[in-house]
Order: sequence, then C-alpha cells, then structure tokens
Amino acid sequence: MGGPIPARELSDGMLRFLAVATALLTGRHGVDIGKEPGTEPSLTLVVEESENGLHPSQASLLLELLREASARAGTQTLATTHSPALLSALAGSEHPGVVVCDRDRDSSRLQRLTDVDGYATRTGKQ
Repeated sequence: MGGPIPARELSDGMLRFLAVATALLTGRHGVDIGKEPGTEPSLTLVVEESENGLHPSQASLLLELLREASARAGTQTLATTHSPALLSALAGSEHPGVVVCDRDRDSSRLQRLTDVDGYATRTGKQ
C-alpha cells in the first residue's frame, strides 16, 4: 500500500463516497455557479440515497460531512435515504429538518418527521 490505488480497483460504494465527499468538502469553490449582482453565491448539493453502496461506518462519516457542509455559509444540502440506521444517527435537534415521504394507493404525502403520528411516543418525548 502507500501508493495511489486505481479507481477501477475500488468498489462502487467507495467511488460514490469519494465523489460525494469531494463535492461536500470543496463546496462552491472550484464550481462556477454564477451569482446575481448584489447577492452571495450559494450551492445546493443533492445526494440521492446517500447510504447506497456504503459500509455503515462510511454512511455515518458521510452524514458528518453533510452536517459540516450544511453549517457552511452559502451551502445547502439535501439527502435522500431509505436507511432507518442513518436516520437513527441524527441528533434529536436535526429531526425537524427531516421530511418523510410516504404514499398510499392514491397519493404521496410529505411531512416533517416530528409531525408523523406517534413521533413523540417512539422517541420518548412527551
């Protein structure tokens, strides 16, 4: 080890992690996003199925990178997941920022995690 590793020898999950991590760590730097006169440039990073192909330890690291990117001025993040484990890794203070999508036969519904029926019961809140 110690030298460069060709990308073709890495797993799809690792390549995905590296691509997302690079985007999160570089933020708007190096990307010509343009800006309206008199405004600060902003960047929105969207990560579809953020846990896809990742080992659970990498998924939690990705979650930390998402937190850091969101804390930076001018950067917004949006991540989708099907992973209850990734949601469990969130701090309670982050729950209001989680939107749950579900559907029945006729329609889809979006609501904040904190507004889902039984939320307070499941989290031990009163």
